Amino acid sequence: MRADGRLERRVAAAAEGPAYELQADGRVRERFGEEPTAFYLFGAGHVGRALTVALAPLPFAVTWIDMRPEAVPETFPVNVTAIRQGDPVALLARAPEGAFVAVMTHSHALDLDLVIAALKSERFAYVGLIGSETKRARFTSAMRRMGMAGMVDRLVCPIGLTEIQDKAPASIAASIAAQVLIVRESLQAGAASDAAADQVRHG
Repeated sequence: MRADGRLERRVAAAAEGPAYELQADGRVRERFGEEPTAFYLFGAGHVGRALTVALAPLPFAVTWIDMRPEAVPETFPVNVTAIRQGDPVALLARAPEGAFVAVMTHSHALDLDLVIAALKSERFAYVGLIGSETKRARFTSAMRRMGMAGMVDRLVCPIGLTEIQDKAPASIAASIAAQVLIVRESLQAGAASDAAADQVRHG
């Protein structure tokens, strides 16, 4: 509010927090537009690179992780943050509640470590692993030996829509992008339904 009593609007810097917030000094901070979903992508192979392109126009904030020298290119879409150093499993632990996780590294051992960490945390809305049914069977067997049988069903592997059979990286990336959009919309619809039901109960 200006000194003459008129309302003043200005564009503020991007900030975390609620979409509508009343500040202590009486100012209102309001954010517009769709909130992007955090998406942690492990691996910068051909499919990983294609996936960052497929996700570029979509409502995802991508954290792209690969520690191999020069694996992650110098240029990538604006919704991507690249991380080239550190322990991938430790970096996964920093991911926010409800993040989507896609695992497609160069190492089966690292893939397994990441999948186990992601499923054990029980914090993520989507955990996808690139690979065949044979790879899923191997990972499933390993997880069951570790006492994780109850978590196996939450692993999406093979990743992407099975209706798309083309194995070109761009096609696989498109199928993954379509799948995570479907999951995201389903979660949003469920949250909206829960909010409406809560409003009815307490309205």
